[in-house]
Amino acid sequence: MAFCGTCGQPLDEGVEVCPACGARVNNAPGNATGEGFRTRDEWLASNAQSAGIEPGFSSKFDAPEFQAALKTGNSFNTRLLLGLTLGLPPAITLIALLVSPQSAAISIAVCIVVYLIVIPVVAYFLIKRNTAKPWDGEVVDLVCRTSYKSADMYCIICRTDEGKQQKVQDYGRSMFDYLHIGDRVRFHPRLNVPLEKYDKTHDSYLLCPFCGGQQSLSNDSCDKCGKPLLK
Repeated sequence: MAFCGTCGQPLDEGVEVCPACGARVNNAPGNATGEGFRTRDEWLASNAQSAGIEPGFSSKFDAPEFQAALKTGNSFNTRLLLGLTLGLPPAITLIALLVSPQSAAISIAVCIVVYLIVIPVVAYFLIKRNTAKPWDGEVVDLVCRTSYKSADMYCIICRTDEGKQQKVQDYGRSMFDYLHIGDRVRFHPRLNVPLEKYDKTHDSYLLCPFCGGQQSLSNDSCDKCGKPLLK
């Protein structure tokens, strides 16, 4: 049995492209196609070992380069969110004034309502994100709320070591697909992908904690956003 060298998908004899991830299959001798392993778990364990991955939460979170990337990412997100909140209503008002002066009063009223409601909500979100405490726990359920009128909502439900239930929303479903019930996880509140898996030795890829992109186990930094990985 052969396995895809990128994602670990079992491959039929003679296939040239992995049906799961689309990577080309290289059957040349010495390449990591998974040949010689009896099970996918054996292939995953060998792949993780060769990439230097062992069970445990990553120690790289406290490294200076990771903290610098975290600070840069949070600063950009904060500026973008505040810029949209403060700048969008006046821009809409100006456009309305240029198009139809009669609608300017309505636009100004809308701006006032936006500032009175949206700004406190945004401020609360930023304060909560930056002051939340990390915790360790276990995934107890994965919930997908399907909606015909809007995008599906994905939620990871965890039980902390203190026995509390925590719900973590996953807007891009990257964590939803990556995690399994029973996985031990650590919550990093300031990360865009806040749940780090304890045991990554049976995974075929890593998740970038900043952009959520799927990364090879051998990568030390994300090939999409360039930020360091937790491995």
